[in-house]
Amino acid sequence: MADIASLIKALKDTAVAQYDKGAPYRQALASAIRGDMSGVNQALSQSELTPTDFAMSFAPMGMFIGKSSAAFNPSKADLFAQLEAKGVSPQEAWRQTGTLRGPEGALRQEISDRKSIAIPMSEWGWGARADAQAKNSTGGLLNEFLKHNELNKSYPDALNTWTRIVPRENAGGSYSIDDLGRHKIQLGLKEKGIDKSTALHELQHLIQQEEGFAKGGSPDEIGTYLQQSNPELYTKLIKSGELNNPDYLMNAYKNLAGEAEARLTENRMDLTPQQRLKHFPYNQGKFGLDVPFESLTVRK
Repeated sequence: MADIASLIKALKDTAVAQYDKGAPYRQALASAIRGDMSGVNQALSQSELTPTDFAMSFAPMGMFIGKSSAAFNPSKADLFAQLEAKGVSPQEAWRQTGTLRGPEGALRQEISDRKSIAIPMSEWGWGARADAQAKNSTGGLLNEFLKHNELNKSYPDALNTWTRIVPRENAGGSYSIDDLGRHKIQLGLKEKGIDKSTALHELQHLIQQEEGFAKGGSPDEIGTYLQQSNPELYTKLIKSGELNNPDYLMNAYKNLAGEAEARLTENRMDLTPQQRLKHFPYNQGKFGLDVPFESLTVRK
C-alpha cells in the first residue's frame, strides 16, 4: 500500500508542477470540461504530463461554503478552532483542516467544482435556445444553464435561482435580491452559452447572503454604503470630490470583502485538492486574493 500511496503522490506532484508551468495543463482541463478528449490529448502532447497524471489531478476546487451547508465538515471546523486557540497560524490551520475564518469572523470551507459544467446552448430548452440564437434576452432556472452536483448537495435551492441571460458578451454578471427576498442572477451570453467562471462568481454572492458572509456590491453603491456605515468618512469624501472619482469608486468596490471573495472563487476554480491546501486563500497572489487582506472592507 505504501508503494501505491507513493505512486499517487508522485503523480499528483507532477501534475502540480505542470500546472505551475501554465498553458498545457489548463488547456487540457478546459478540454476535459467540454468533453473534448482529442483536445485533452493534444494539450498533454505539449507537456510532460501523462494522461494518468492528468486523471489523478483532475479535481478542481472552488466555492466557499459556511456552516448552514450540508457539505460543511463540523469536525474540521472544531479542529480549526482548537488550532486557532493554540495560536497556530491561519495558514497552517488551513493546511491541516481546509477551514479558515473570513474577514467578518465566520468560518469557511471549500467545495469541489470538479464536475460543474456550463450547459451548452444547444442543450437548452427550445424556447431559451431560440431566444438566445435570436440575440434576445432569455431566462430560466440556473440549473438549465449550469450543472453543479456538489453545489446542489450543499445548497439544494441555489440552482433554482431565476437567471436572466442577456445577449451581450461584455455583460458580465450580477447578483441581486428582489423585493420579495428572492435571489436573482444575470449572466452575459457567450458564443455557446454562459461563462462558468462568471456563474460561480455570482453564486458565491448568493452563498454570502445565505451564510451572513461579508457581501459584495457595485461601484455605484459605494456612496450609499458609506453614507450608511461611515457617515463621517462619507462627508469627508463628498467634500473632497472623491465620490465622483471613478478610480476611487472602482478601488473601493474591489476592496469589498464579498467581491474579493467572489473573484477568489474564480482564481481557485481549477486547483487540485493538494494545491488548494498549499495555496492559502487569503495570501495575495495567483491563487489567492487580488487585493491585500488588510484592505478588505466588510459590508454586512
